[in-house]
Amino acid sequence: MKRKRSLSLDAIEVVAPRWSPRPPDISITIPGELVLAVERASDSLYWPARVLDYVPADKPTKIDKYHVEFLDGKIQSIPRHWFCIAEEEKFATCKLGEWDSTVVELRNDDEDNLSEQESEFERSHSPSPTIPPPSAEDFKLFSIREQFAYVKPILSAILNEDFPPALQRHTDFIAGGSKRKNVVEQASLRGQIDPRDVDAIQRYVTEWCLRDEQRAQVITDEEDISAPLSEDMVDNYAPSIDRSLSPTATEILSEAELPPSSFVTSSEVRVTSVVNKIYITHINLHTNLPRQYGCEAFEALSRSEKNDYCLNVLLPEAILQILLWRTGERTSLDLLGDVEEASLHAKGLELLRASDWVNDVMRLRMATVGQLGKSKRNNSSKGHAKDDDGEILYSITGRPRRGAGAPKSYLE
Repeated sequence: MKRKRSLSLDAIEVVAPRWSPRPPDISITIPGELVLAVERASDSLYWPARVLDYVPADKPTKIDKYHVEFLDGKIQSIPRHWFCIAEEEKFATCKLGEWDSTVVELRNDDEDNLSEQESEFERSHSPSPTIPPPSAEDFKLFSIREQFAYVKPILSAILNEDFPPALQRHTDFIAGGSKRKNVVEQASLRGQIDPRDVDAIQRYVTEWCLRDEQRAQVITDEEDISAPLSEDMVDNYAPSIDRSLSPTATEILSEAELPPSSFVTSSEVRVTSVVNKIYITHINLHTNLPRQYGCEAFEALSRSEKNDYCLNVLLPEAILQILLWRTGERTSLDLLGDVEEASLHAKGLELLRASDWVNDVMRLRMATVGQLGKSKRNNSSKGHAKDDDGEILYSITGRPRRGAGAPKSYLE
């Protein structure tokens, strides 16, 4: 009879379960998630940051980490519990450090300051570009109005359908309807540019393009113009009329010439009979240039449509070109070849799409704080998905909050 062989425990090979790296947090968008993070475990102050990558641990005993870029450009590998995302309440309640922002988001509504700036704009000369053009570093030191002077050749070309990179935007706006609507919807990109500069550029674009259409008043036949002008104003204003500047002004003034100097008193000038129509524009003692004239399709637009054209066609291009000058990509005032301009324009579009992500973090935090406060004030408000305790399950980003299940019904 054979004896059964027994296997000793030493002979049995114990197969341990195979270990595999853990996946990243599914709540985090990689790359690009905007977060608030600490630099060290002992820190209590949080800083704006964004997640670049996930670094899984190579051993079960090690901690998974994330590559995170802080607002100063410093990149660190930190564990998940060192930062919070918008879906977490801590994102709205943690204490922030202090830093200098390159963009001022809050506007000063002091009307006196605004009026003073606009008055200065009216009085000052329109700056001219320097020859040779400045370096990128020097260009950044210019005022925004001086910077705007460098993009006027491009804007003139657009008005005359002579700038291929922006021709589609121009023709779509002219076409109207859904095509114009698409142009308007795509005109909001601003890149990393101060909102105050955007407001200023918008004013300069409209003033440069429309000028007398913005300020003109139509005076009909036999209407009396009784505004007196001082002798000093007559001396300064009358010689400044240049018939070569505006065809409209040339035709009108040829019919109603100014009276000889012997009829001009020292106290006032009074025109009592106006032939046909005359357009009285704002008197600027420094410059009284006419508006820009574009292609036939542009000239056929109504006054309000031309304003919209400035806002949705010319303004985005002006911002794009200024960004190209600031980064040193553009170095020529003159229009380049079609291929070169197309390449520059593509780079400019990337600059327009780039955002100041640090300010994006702060805008996201402000929105989260507002939503958190609203939910605490009225946890039974309609239109939100809630759990049994009335807590809003969806965050400002639209993703479920951490630890919250999906609602049973969107109508609940």
